[in-house]
Amino acid sequence: IAGIVCGGDVDAGSMVTEEYLMTLERRAFCSLLEHPKTQERIMGMMSTGKPVRN
Repeated sequence: IAGIVCGGDVDAGSMVTEEYLMTLERRAFCSLLEHPKTQERIMGMMSTGKPVRN
C-alpha cells in the first residue's frame, strides 16, 4: 500500500495521474490474489457479507 500511496517508482516531486495510481493499485491487488489467504478472505466476504477475522 505504501508503494501505491507514494506513487510507485517515480522521482520525488513528480506528478502522477489518477489513472497511474489506479494501475499501481490494480497490479498490487492482482499480486495479492495469488495468495491462498487472500482468496479465503474474498470467498468469506462473498459468502457471509462480513470480513474474515484474523
